[in-house]
Amino acid sequence: MSTLSRLIVRELIPSLSISLLALSLLMVLGQLIPLMEPLFRARATYMDVARILPYAFPPLLPYLIPIALLLGTMTGFMRLSRDGEVLALFAVGVEPRRLLAPVLPISLFFTLLVLAVTLWISPLCKHHLKHYMADLGRRSLARGLPDRIFFSPVKGMTIYIQRADGSGRRFHGIFVDDQRGGASLQIMARRGRLLLEK
Repeated sequence: MSTLSRLIVRELIPSLSISLLALSLLMVLGQLIPLMEPLFRARATYMDVARILPYAFPPLLPYLIPIALLLGTMTGFMRLSRDGEVLALFAVGVEPRRLLAPVLPISLFFTLLVLAVTLWISPLCKHHLKHYMADLGRRSLARGLPDRIFFSPVKGMTIYIQRADGSGRRFHGIFVDDQRGGASLQIMARRGRLLLEK
């Protein structure tokens, strides 16, 4: 690697790393916010949240990496320009295309990484996250249903209970709105109880 390429890489890597770290933090927090309700309802521990992160993070990489690469490259070259190094390079006869020489291998590496994540890793993580959230839903149901709130144990179904006993498994005044399968079905009952299959 030439001295010029090492100079550019030294400027790009810190900018790229900071951009990737900051965007990762923002997007992971944004991904976790919709999951907070089922996590709290299932009384999830810190270990449960830590187990979700490896499943929630890889599907974000196809969005994170191109943005971080763009921001990192722009910031790195702006720093070079601000310090007057780009002007000095042009003054000694360095062509602009030579400045791109170290950027292209980095871009190619991240392109292949995004391709691998999109085709193999992301679908696998989404599959595991879906099963893990279903397991959390079952754990939440095992503790009983809450009363006087609209509760959605599964997507497309909403349950409202007027009054529940202490165990949360016997109810008075039940309303169920089931929109799974394309049809809308409303069920009302004076009494009911929760039965869990073993």
